[in-house]
Amino acid sequence: MLKIIKNKTLQTIVSANLFATLGVSIFNIILLTYAKSFFNSHLFVSIVSIALVIPSIFGGMTGK
Repeated sequence: MLKIIKNKTLQTIVSANLFATLGVSIFNIILLTYAKSFFNSHLFVSIVSIALVIPSIFGGMTGK
C-alpha cells in the first residue's frame, strides 16, 4: 500500500484530477451565480443546470 502511495505517476494523476474537479466545480458555481443575476433568472439558472447535467447523461451512455 505504501508503495502505491509513493508512486510519482499516481500522485501526478490524482493531483491533476483533484485540480480539474476543483476548477470545474468553481466554474459551475460562478456560472450559476452569474445566471442568477439576470432578469428572469429562473430560466437562465434552469438552462445552466441542464447544460451541466447533459454531458454526464450522454457520457454514461457513450462510455466516456
